[in-house]
Amino acid sequence: MKLQILTSMVAVSALSLATTLMVGKMAKADNTKFICAKYQDYPATIAETASGKVPVIRWTADDYFDESGEDALNRCNRVSGVLENLYSDRQFEQDILTDTHNQIEIVCAVNDRDNSCTLLFGVQPSENADSLRDSLVEKLQSLAGDRAFTPLER
Repeated sequence: MKLQILTSMVAVSALSLATTLMVGKMAKADNTKFICAKYQDYPATIAETASGKVPVIRWTADDYFDESGEDALNRCNRVSGVLENLYSDRQFEQDILTDTHNQIEIVCAVNDRDNSCTLLFGVQPSENADSLRDSLVEKLQSLAGDRAFTPLER
């Protein structure tokens, strides 16, 4: 009888420890925040992860999408906020899309409230929108895995 109680106590303790470690690991992964900060002399959308700061997009152009009316710093701040909102559900494949706005291809994020697509960045005619979108999605998905990558240049 004492052996059964002791075995049960050990099992409960082990389960409790495993649950604590798992919850701690999940909470650590969920602490990623997106900010706009200077990176290599330009504004950059940076992910602050448990492993450190990871530049995701470096905003080097002020005029590639004139219709937005944004300079690189304003775009950086806005997109950092959009990615912050998107990151919580990690549905990047579904939430980051390509679209066309006034005959210009764009990469955008779906707004859950009204299904509109919020501009992340415009795509130059010489660029492939789907490749840029896929690259951004891959970078966002790899943040939890601590893989190093070069930020997108926009």
